[in-house]
Amino acid sequence: MRVQHLVLDDDVHKALKAHKGRTGVTVREIGNAALRAALALPTPDELALDKLVATGKLTREEYERARAEAERELRARLARLGKGVIPPEGRAVRVGSWEVRSLGRKEGAYEVLLYQARDGKKLPSPLHHHEGSHLWAYVVRGRVAAQVGEETALLEAHESAHVAPRVAHAFAPLARGTTMVVFLAPPEEKPTEGTAAGAQAPKRGRGTRRR
Repeated sequence: MRVQHLVLDDDVHKALKAHKGRTGVTVREIGNAALRAALALPTPDELALDKLVATGKLTREEYERARAEAERELRARLARLGKGVIPPEGRAVRVGSWEVRSLGRKEGAYEVLLYQARDGKKLPSPLHHHEGSHLWAYVVRGRVAAQVGEETALLEAHESAHVAPRVAHAFAPLARGTTMVVFLAPPEEKPTEGTAAGAQAPKRGRGTRRR
C-alpha cells in the first residue's frame, strides 16, 4: 500500500518542529487537528443553502429533490455525449481538425495519444467524456481551445489541462501545425483485502475503443 504525505513549505515545517519542541505535540497531531478544522468549515454552497432555508424560501427536502434531479440530468447528458475514440495501434483516425495516433499503451494502465492539426478549419473534437480515465492534455506546439465541463480556456505551447473521469471535454486546434500529446490513465486503486498490491487488471482486446 502506498502512503501519501502532505508536502509542507520549509518555513511551515520548521515552525511546526519548533512548536513540537516547546509543547511536545507532534507534527502529525497538529496537522490532523488543522485539517479537521478546515474540513469542518462549510462551503459557500452550504452557507447559501442555510440562508435560503432560514428565510423559508427553500426547504432541505426541496433542495435534495432538486439535487437528485440535477444528478439524473447530468448522467443522461453524459450518456448522450458518447465516449472518446481511441485509435488502433499503427493507425490514425480523424477527429474534427485533428489526426489522432496512438504513441503507446499498456492495457489497464495508460494510453498516450498524439494529436496533430490536419487542416486550418479549427474544428474541435466532438464533446465527449472518458468513463474511467483521467486525461492530461499537453500542447507541444501551436494553440488549442479547450472546453472542460462548463469552462473554456486557451492553451498555448507548453501549457496543459487536466480532465477528470466523466467530465465532458473537447479540444480544437487554432493554428496549422498545432501538436498536442494526450495521456490517459485510470484512477489509482488501493488494493482490496485479499488482493496483491501488484495484481494487474484483466487485459482487454485491442483495436479502436471507446472509453
